[in-house]
Amino acid sequence: MKGLKTVWTKEMIEKITKDYPVRFSMEIAEELHLSYRTIIRAARQFGINKAPDFLEINKDKIQALAKAALPENPNKGNKNFRIFNSEVHQFRPGQKQLNINYSLIHEKRNATIRKERLRLKYGLPPQTKLRLKD
Repeated sequence: MKGLKTVWTKEMIEKITKDYPVRFSMEIAEELHLSYRTIIRAARQFGINKAPDFLEINKDKIQALAKAALPENPNKGNKNFRIFNSEVHQFRPGQKQLNINYSLIHEKRNATIRKERLRLKYGLPPQTKLRLKD
């Protein structure tokens, strides 16, 4: 139970010492009627670690548990899915998305840099705030 100090009996310590390296903490916790975090803390306290090949041996079971823990996506495969009230944030007719044409932006910027370099080359005052070097 939460908040109560666990009194470790000899049988409980033997069970953790024997089973913890090769079994899941959740299974041991169910058998001892404790939380799995309590089992993990006890194993750390008693200096017990999982077996080196524990993850490799139980890889399939761990993957299945992880997959089962994820909630099902109710909109998977639904092409008509819309976020509620998203129409408010959509573009109006005639509006354009910013930065939609990156190549055009780069061309304009490069043209401005070329013009400023020419002005710098011929000793004319700059027209922009760009700081170019010779």
